[in-house]
Amino acid sequence: MLRANKEAVMTLLDTLNLVAFNPLANKNPIAARRQKLMAKIDEQIQLSTNKDYIPTQQKWVTDDEGKQTKVEVTKRVKRW
Repeated sequence: MLRANKEAVMTLLDTLNLVAFNPLANKNPIAARRQKLMAKIDEQIQLSTNKDYIPTQQKWVTDDEGKQTKVEVTKRVKRW
């Protein structure tokens, strides 16, 4: 029984095709900081040019029953 299970697992492992993992995130902290700054500046430009633009973000909220739901709330933008 144990040997048959082990052989089944080995045949399954033999059929897998393993590839190298290439992470999408940039590990350079300077580049990450620049990206964050560019996103904030783009948001400020959009706020100044479009009066109807209201930035929003996703937030998990727990109700009285303990059920969690994702809610879209307005994002607070700091003055520059």
